[in-house]
Amino acid sequence: MAALRKINLRLNLKLQALICTVLVSVNYAHAKDKAICVYQGQDGQLVMTPGINQVPVKYRKQARCGEAIRNQELVDPSQVNLSGTVRNESFSTSLGRVNLRWQRDSEATFGRTPNRAVIAAMRSVSRALQTPGFPDSLRNFSQEWNIVFMGEKVPLEQIPISLVTNCHPGWMVPPNKVYVVAERVSAGCGNESNSSKRLSEQESDALLERILIHEVGHALEYQLLGHQSPHSLQAEGFASWFEQYASRESAAVSSREVEGFYKQMAAESFKASPDHFNFSGSPYDYGRASMYFKVIEKRYGVGGLMDLYKMMRTEAGDVFISANKRWSLNPAQLNLAAKELVK
Repeated sequence: MAALRKINLRLNLKLQALICTVLVSVNYAHAKDKAICVYQGQDGQLVMTPGINQVPVKYRKQARCGEAIRNQELVDPSQVNLSGTVRNESFSTSLGRVNLRWQRDSEATFGRTPNRAVIAAMRSVSRALQTPGFPDSLRNFSQEWNIVFMGEKVPLEQIPISLVTNCHPGWMVPPNKVYVVAERVSAGCGNESNSSKRLSEQESDALLERILIHEVGHALEYQLLGHQSPHSLQAEGFASWFEQYASRESAAVSSREVEGFYKQMAAESFKASPDHFNFSGSPYDYGRASMYFKVIEKRYGVGGLMDLYKMMRTEAGDVFISANKRWSLNPAQLNLAAKELVK
Protein backbone atom coordinates (compact mmCIF):
# COMPACT_ATOMS: atom_id res chain seq x y z
CA MET A 1 0.00 0.00 0.00
CA ALA A 2 3.02 2.30 -0.10
CA ALA A 3 2.03 3.48 -3.55
CA LEU A 4 -1.41 4.46 -2.32
CA ARG A 5 0.07 6.83 0.24
CA LYS A 6 1.85 8.70 -2.54
CA ILE A 7 -1.41 9.53 -4.31
CA ASN A 8 -2.91 12.91 -3.53
CA LEU A 9 -5.98 13.31 -1.36
CA ARG A 10 -8.50 13.75 -4.17
CA LEU A 11 -7.29 10.66 -5.98
CA ASN A 12 -7.40 8.78 -2.68
CA LEU A 13 -11.08 9.72 -2.32
CA LYS A 14 -11.68 8.54 -5.86
CA LEU A 15 -9.90 5.27 -5.07
CA GLN A 16 -12.34 4.66 -2.23
CA ALA A 17 -15.32 5.72 -4.30
CA LEU A 18 -14.53 3.58 -7.31
CA ILE A 19 -14.35 0.26 -5.53
CA CYS A 20 -17.83 -0.70 -6.65
CA THR A 21 -19.09 -4.24 -6.56
CA VAL A 22 -21.59 -6.57 -8.12
CA LEU A 23 -23.34 -8.97 -5.79
CA VAL A 24 -24.09 -12.13 -7.68
CA SER A 25 -26.32 -14.96 -6.55
CA VAL A 26 -27.29 -13.15 -3.37
CA ASN A 27 -29.07 -15.84 -1.42
CA TYR A 28 -27.62 -15.92 2.06
CA ALA A 29 -29.24 -17.56 5.05
CA HIS A 30 -30.67 -15.09 7.54
CA ALA A 31 -28.71 -15.26 10.76
CA LYS A 32 -29.06 -12.60 13.43
CA ASP A 33 -25.95 -11.70 15.36
CA LYS A 34 -25.53 -10.02 18.71
CA ALA A 35 -25.30 -6.25 18.87
CA ILE A 36 -22.36 -4.90 16.94
CA CYS A 37 -20.75 -1.49 16.72
CA VAL A 38 -19.17 0.22 13.72
CA TYR A 39 -16.72 3.12 14.01
CA GLN A 40 -14.18 4.93 11.84
CA GLY A 41 -10.63 4.12 12.87
CA GLN A 42 -7.49 6.24 12.65
CA ASP A 43 -6.81 5.13 9.05
CA GLY A 44 -10.29 6.23 7.95
CA GLN A 45 -11.60 2.70 7.51
CA LEU A 46 -14.78 1.45 9.16
CA VAL A 47 -14.18 -1.12 11.89
CA MET A 48 -16.71 -3.58 13.33
CA THR A 49 -16.62 -4.76 16.94
CA PRO A 50 -18.90 -7.06 18.98
CA GLY A 51 -20.30 -4.40 21.29
CA ILE A 52 -19.50 -0.92 22.60
CA ASN A 53 -17.00 -2.21 25.18
CA GLN A 54 -14.74 -3.34 22.34
CA VAL A 55 -14.66 0.13 20.78
CA PRO A 56 -11.64 2.22 21.83
CA VAL A 57 -12.74 4.93 24.23
CA LYS A 58 -11.79 7.80 21.93
CA TYR A 59 -14.10 6.44 19.20
CA ARG A 60 -17.15 5.60 21.29
CA LYS A 61 -18.98 8.89 20.76
CA GLN A 62 -19.03 8.41 17.00
CA ALA A 63 -19.65 4.64 17.03
CA ARG A 64 -22.94 3.28 15.66
CA CYS A 65 -24.27 0.26 17.49
CA GLY A 66 -27.20 -1.99 16.82
CA GLU A 67 -28.41 -5.48 16.09
CA ALA A 68 -27.12 -6.51 12.70
CA ILE A 69 -27.52 -9.49 10.45
CA ARG A 70 -24.15 -10.72 9.28
CA ASN A 71 -25.37 -12.96 6.46
CA GLN A 72 -28.52 -11.81 4.77
CA GLU A 73 -30.05 -11.13 1.42
CA LEU A 74 -29.66 -7.48 0.49
CA VAL A 75 -33.10 -5.94 0.76
CA ASP A 76 -34.78 -4.50 -2.31
CA PRO A 77 -34.02 -0.80 -2.94
CA SER A 78 -37.70 -0.03 -2.38
CA GLN A 79 -37.45 -1.42 1.17
CA VAL A 80 -34.22 0.20 2.37
CA ASN A 81 -34.88 2.39 5.41
CA LEU A 82 -33.94 6.00 4.69
CA SER A 83 -33.83 8.83 7.23
CA GLY A 84 -35.16 12.36 7.06
CA THR A 85 -37.15 13.56 4.08
CA VAL A 86 -37.32 10.93 1.35
CA ARG A 87 -38.04 11.42 -2.33
CA ASN A 88 -39.59 8.73 -4.53
CA GLU A 89 -39.71 9.18 -8.29
CA SER A 90 -40.44 6.95 -11.24
CA PHE A 91 -39.33 8.20 -14.65
CA SER A 92 -38.35 7.05 -18.12
CA THR A 93 -34.77 6.90 -19.35
CA SER A 94 -33.08 5.71 -22.51
CA LEU A 95 -32.54 2.31 -20.85
CA GLY A 96 -36.00 1.86 -19.38
CA ARG A 97 -38.11 3.02 -16.48
CA VAL A 98 -36.33 3.85 -13.22
CA ASN A 99 -37.84 3.65 -9.75
CA LEU A 100 -35.60 5.86 -7.62
CA ARG A 101 -35.55 6.64 -3.90
CA TRP A 102 -33.19 9.02 -2.13
CA GLN A 103 -32.70 11.03 1.03
CA ARG A 104 -33.16 14.72 0.37
CA ASP A 105 -30.03 15.59 2.34
CA SER A 106 -27.96 13.66 -0.21
CA GLU A 107 -28.80 16.37 -2.78
CA ALA A 108 -26.33 18.68 -1.04
CA THR A 109 -23.56 16.25 -1.94
CA PHE A 110 -23.88 16.84 -5.69
CA GLY A 111 -24.54 19.61 -8.19
CA ARG A 112 -27.24 17.49 -9.83
CA THR A 113 -30.16 15.82 -8.10
CA PRO A 114 -30.03 12.01 -8.05
CA ASN A 115 -32.75 11.68 -10.70
CA ARG A 116 -30.87 13.95 -13.09
CA ALA A 117 -27.65 12.06 -12.37
CA VAL A 118 -29.31 8.75 -13.21
CA ILE A 119 -30.81 10.15 -16.43
CA ALA A 120 -27.39 11.49 -17.49
CA ALA A 121 -25.64 8.17 -16.78
CA MET A 122 -28.28 6.19 -18.67
CA ARG A 123 -27.95 8.59 -21.60
CA SER A 124 -24.17 8.11 -21.71
CA VAL A 125 -24.58 4.33 -21.64
CA SER A 126 -27.24 4.41 -24.35
CA ARG A 127 -25.05 6.53 -26.61
CA ALA A 128 -22.12 4.17 -26.08
CA LEU A 129 -24.26 1.16 -27.00
CA GLN A 130 -25.15 2.79 -30.33
CA THR A 131 -21.51 2.82 -31.42
CA PRO A 132 -20.29 0.08 -33.80
CA GLY A 133 -19.81 -3.43 -32.49
CA PHE A 134 -22.54 -3.81 -29.89
CA PRO A 135 -25.29 -6.34 -30.68
CA ASP A 136 -28.94 -5.43 -31.11
CA SER A 137 -29.68 -7.05 -27.76
CA LEU A 138 -27.75 -4.20 -26.11
CA ARG A 139 -28.57 -1.46 -28.61
CA ASN A 140 -32.25 -2.01 -27.81
CA PHE A 141 -31.69 -2.92 -24.16
CA SER A 142 -34.42 -1.70 -21.83
CA GLN A 143 -35.63 -2.86 -18.43
CA GLU A 144 -37.14 -1.54 -15.23
CA TRP A 145 -34.53 -0.37 -12.71
CA ASN A 146 -34.77 -0.08 -8.93
CA ILE A 147 -32.22 2.35 -7.47
CA VAL A 148 -31.69 3.80 -4.00
CA PHE A 149 -29.35 6.55 -2.74
CA MET A 150 -28.49 6.18 0.95
CA GLY A 151 -26.66 8.37 3.43
CA GLU A 152 -23.39 7.31 5.06
CA LYS A 153 -25.26 5.72 7.97
CA VAL A 154 -26.64 2.75 6.09
CA PRO A 155 -29.19 0.66 8.04
CA LEU A 156 -27.25 -2.02 9.91
CA GLU A 157 -30.31 -4.26 10.14
CA GLN A 158 -30.83 -4.31 6.36
CA ILE A 159 -27.40 -4.21 4.75
CA PRO A 160 -24.90 -7.10 5.14
CA ILE A 161 -22.21 -5.99 7.55
CA SER A 162 -19.50 -6.70 4.98
CA LEU A 163 -20.98 -3.95 2.78
CA VAL A 164 -21.29 -1.54 5.71
CA THR A 165 -17.59 -1.83 6.50
CA ASN A 166 -15.97 -2.28 3.09
CA CYS A 167 -16.52 1.35 2.01
CA HIS A 168 -17.87 0.53 -1.45
CA PRO A 169 -19.99 3.46 -2.69
CA GLY A 170 -22.04 1.36 -5.10
CA TRP A 171 -23.46 -2.15 -5.22
CA MET A 172 -25.37 -3.92 -7.94
CA VAL A 173 -27.57 -7.01 -7.76
CA PRO A 174 -28.40 -8.28 -11.26
CA PRO A 175 -30.45 -7.77 -13.18
CA ASN A 176 -31.70 -4.33 -12.07
CA LYS A 177 -31.00 -3.33 -8.45
CA VAL A 178 -28.52 -0.53 -7.77
CA TYR A 179 -27.49 0.86 -4.37
CA VAL A 180 -25.45 4.05 -3.90
CA VAL A 181 -24.05 5.51 -0.66
CA ALA A 182 -23.99 9.18 -1.58
CA GLU A 183 -21.55 10.39 1.09
CA ARG A 184 -18.96 7.83 0.04
CA VAL A 185 -18.90 9.32 -3.45
CA SER A 186 -17.97 12.83 -2.38
CA ALA A 187 -16.09 12.26 0.87
CA GLY A 188 -14.78 8.72 0.85
CA CYS A 189 -15.69 6.46 3.73
CA GLY A 190 -16.83 7.93 7.02
CA ASN A 191 -15.83 11.52 6.22
CA GLU A 192 -19.26 13.08 5.91
CA SER A 193 -18.50 15.67 8.59
CA ASN A 194 -15.14 16.76 7.19
CA SER A 195 -15.85 19.29 4.46
CA SER A 196 -12.13 19.81 3.75
CA LYS A 197 -11.91 16.26 2.40
CA ARG A 198 -14.89 16.50 0.09
CA LEU A 199 -14.72 16.60 -3.66
CA SER A 200 -16.28 19.61 -5.34
CA GLU A 201 -19.83 19.31 -6.68
CA GLN A 202 -18.49 19.05 -10.23
CA GLU A 203 -16.03 16.32 -9.26
CA SER A 204 -18.72 14.49 -7.29
CA ASP A 205 -21.14 14.61 -10.23
CA ALA A 206 -18.52 13.16 -12.56
CA LEU A 207 -17.57 10.44 -10.10
CA LEU A 208 -21.22 9.56 -9.47
CA GLU A 209 -21.86 9.19 -13.18
CA ARG A 210 -18.86 6.90 -13.47
CA ILE A 211 -20.17 4.76 -10.62
CA LEU A 212 -23.63 4.52 -12.18
CA ILE A 213 -22.15 3.64 -15.59
CA HIS A 214 -20.04 0.97 -13.89
CA GLU A 215 -23.06 -0.58 -12.18
CA VAL A 216 -25.08 -0.53 -15.41
CA GLY A 217 -22.11 -2.28 -17.02
CA HIS A 218 -22.70 -5.20 -14.67
CA ALA A 219 -26.30 -5.42 -15.84
CA LEU A 220 -25.20 -5.40 -19.48
CA GLU A 221 -22.72 -8.23 -18.93
CA TYR A 222 -25.40 -10.19 -17.11
CA GLN A 223 -27.58 -9.76 -20.20
CA LEU A 224 -24.76 -10.81 -22.55
CA LEU A 225 -24.19 -13.99 -20.56
CA GLY A 226 -27.84 -15.00 -20.63
CA HIS A 227 -28.41 -14.13 -16.96
CA GLN A 228 -25.30 -15.94 -15.79
CA SER A 229 -22.93 -14.50 -13.21
CA PRO A 230 -19.17 -14.44 -13.97
CA HIS A 231 -16.37 -14.56 -11.42
CA SER A 232 -15.30 -11.28 -9.81
CA LEU A 233 -12.22 -10.66 -11.96
CA GLN A 234 -14.25 -10.87 -15.15
CA ALA A 235 -17.27 -8.99 -13.75
CA GLU A 236 -15.24 -6.05 -12.45
CA GLY A 237 -12.92 -6.11 -15.45
CA PHE A 238 -15.81 -5.80 -17.88
CA ALA A 239 -17.62 -3.12 -15.83
CA SER A 240 -14.41 -1.09 -15.44
CA TRP A 241 -13.67 -1.40 -19.17
CA PHE A 242 -17.23 -0.36 -20.01
CA GLU A 243 -17.02 2.57 -17.59
CA GLN A 244 -14.00 3.84 -19.54
CA TYR A 245 -15.69 3.21 -22.89
CA ALA A 246 -19.03 4.85 -22.06
CA SER A 247 -17.36 7.83 -20.35
CA ARG A 248 -16.43 9.01 -23.85
CA GLU A 249 -20.11 9.79 -24.36
CA SER A 250 -20.52 11.82 -21.17
CA ALA A 251 -20.60 15.59 -20.94
CA ALA A 252 -19.64 15.54 -17.24
CA VAL A 253 -16.86 12.94 -17.24
CA SER A 254 -13.38 13.31 -18.69
CA SER A 255 -12.76 10.03 -20.49
CA ARG A 256 -9.08 10.87 -20.62
CA GLU A 257 -9.01 11.15 -16.83
CA VAL A 258 -10.95 7.90 -16.40
CA GLU A 259 -8.66 5.95 -18.72
CA GLY A 260 -5.60 7.50 -17.09
CA PHE A 261 -6.87 6.51 -13.66
CA TYR A 262 -7.35 2.86 -14.58
CA LYS A 263 -4.06 2.75 -16.44
CA GLN A 264 -2.27 4.08 -13.36
CA MET A 265 -3.97 1.52 -11.14
CA ALA A 266 -3.10 -1.29 -13.54
CA ALA A 267 0.53 -0.16 -13.74
CA GLU A 268 0.83 -0.35 -9.97
CA SER A 269 -0.61 -3.87 -10.00
CA PHE A 270 1.79 -5.05 -12.70
CA LYS A 271 4.69 -3.45 -10.86
CA ALA A 272 3.84 -5.37 -7.71
CA SER A 273 3.19 -8.70 -9.46
CA PRO A 274 4.00 -8.78 -13.17
CA ASP A 275 3.10 -12.38 -13.96
CA HIS A 276 0.64 -13.48 -11.29
CA PHE A 277 -2.74 -11.93 -10.54
CA ASN A 278 -5.06 -12.77 -7.68
CA PHE A 279 -8.12 -10.50 -7.78
CA SER A 280 -8.83 -9.23 -4.27
CA GLY A 281 -10.99 -6.20 -5.03
CA SER A 282 -8.49 -3.34 -4.67
CA PRO A 283 -8.50 -0.36 -7.06
CA TYR A 284 -5.31 -1.75 -8.56
CA ASP A 285 -7.09 -5.02 -9.27
CA TYR A 286 -9.95 -3.20 -11.00
CA GLY A 287 -7.47 -1.37 -13.20
CA ARG A 288 -5.56 -4.49 -14.15
CA ALA A 289 -8.71 -6.51 -14.82
CA SER A 290 -10.01 -3.80 -17.16
CA MET A 291 -6.81 -3.92 -19.22
CA TYR A 292 -7.51 -7.47 -20.38
CA PHE A 293 -10.71 -6.19 -21.97
CA LYS A 294 -8.95 -3.16 -23.44
CA VAL A 295 -6.44 -5.49 -25.11
CA ILE A 296 -9.29 -7.41 -26.72
CA GLU A 297 -11.02 -4.19 -27.78
CA LYS A 298 -7.84 -2.82 -29.34
CA ARG A 299 -7.02 -6.04 -31.19
CA TYR A 300 -10.45 -7.26 -32.24
CA GLY A 301 -12.75 -4.30 -31.73
CA VAL A 302 -15.93 -4.09 -29.69
CA GLY A 303 -17.52 -6.53 -32.12
CA GLY A 304 -14.81 -9.08 -31.38
CA LEU A 305 -15.41 -8.71 -27.65
CA MET A 306 -19.15 -9.16 -28.15
CA ASP A 307 -18.51 -12.29 -30.26
CA LEU A 308 -16.39 -13.60 -27.40
CA TYR A 309 -19.36 -13.13 -25.09
CA LYS A 310 -21.51 -15.20 -27.43
CA MET A 311 -18.97 -17.98 -27.01
CA MET A 312 -18.93 -17.56 -23.24
CA ARG A 313 -22.71 -17.68 -23.14
CA THR A 314 -22.95 -20.95 -25.07
CA GLU A 315 -19.81 -22.71 -23.84
CA ALA A 316 -19.77 -21.46 -20.23
CA GLY A 317 -16.10 -20.45 -20.33
CA ASP A 318 -14.66 -17.26 -18.89
CA VAL A 319 -12.89 -14.50 -20.82
CA PHE A 320 -9.48 -16.19 -20.55
CA ILE A 321 -10.61 -19.64 -21.65
CA SER A 322 -12.71 -18.22 -24.48
CA ALA A 323 -9.96 -15.88 -25.75
CA ASN A 324 -7.59 -18.83 -25.91
CA LYS A 325 -10.12 -20.92 -27.82
CA ARG A 326 -11.10 -18.18 -30.27
CA TRP A 327 -7.79 -16.47 -30.99
CA SER A 328 -5.16 -18.77 -29.41
CA LEU A 329 -4.55 -15.89 -27.02
CA ASN A 330 -3.61 -17.76 -23.87
CA PRO A 331 -3.78 -16.19 -20.39
CA ALA A 332 -0.02 -15.55 -20.26
CA GLN A 333 -0.11 -13.77 -23.61
CA LEU A 334 -3.15 -11.73 -22.62
CA ASN A 335 -1.44 -10.74 -19.37
CA LEU A 336 1.71 -9.72 -21.26
CA ALA A 337 -0.29 -7.64 -23.73
CA ALA A 338 -2.11 -5.91 -20.88
CA LYS A 339 1.21 -5.16 -19.16
CA GLU A 340 2.54 -3.62 -22.39
CA LEU A 341 -0.61 -1.53 -22.67
CA VAL A 342 0.11 0.39 -19.46
CA LYS A 343 3.77 1.14 -20.06
